[in-house]
Amino acid sequence: MALNAIDRPAEVTARPLKEKIFRRFLIAVFGLIGARLAGAAFGFLSQLLLARSFPAAEVGIVFLAMSITAFLGFLITCGYHNIALTYLARYRAFGRPGLVEAFLGVARRDMVRVALLVLVGAVLAYFFAPAPPETAKAILFGSLAAIPLAAIRLNNSVANSQRRFLLSYAPDFVGRTGLLTLFIAVLLLFPGRNID
Repeated sequence: MALNAIDRPAEVTARPLKEKIFRRFLIAVFGLIGARLAGAAFGFLSQLLLARSFPAAEVGIVFLAMSITAFLGFLITCGYHNIALTYLARYRAFGRPGLVEAFLGVARRDMVRVALLVLVGAVLAYFFAPAPPETAKAILFGSLAAIPLAAIRLNNSVANSQRRFLLSYAPDFVGRTGLLTLFIAVLLLFPGRNID
């Protein structure tokens, strides 16, 4: 005897809803895993391109600039990216959008102030530090790159607090490493160009 929708209406209507929820869950999970894997692949590819295409001394300068970027990026955030996840989620749960806006306003203001101090320090170091010109350039360009990195870190925390994980991980894992890989590829495709 064949069963139809009239025999089991609740089960028939519940199955598509469960499948829809499960499908959305799988897409979200694999999207996040895909963003993480794409970021790792871009990072590996950029390091491979650097190591195979440039002399060791130039690769060392690039890694110095990347280290400066990472350190100053944390410094510029003033720790707001760490506490934003907890506080913004609480403010939203309590229905206090004014506190969210106030937190983000203070965080942005403080980050801009520290970024300006870092930028002034980098320009002074570039012109007056007793360092080789390559090291001075690494300090300057690493400091310049730290400013958008700090903004990306704050964006990550804000997106995570709203449970918008793709907005958090895509710019950091895919965007940042993808742009670095693209920049290195452009340098390799046009070897006569000098970025000085």
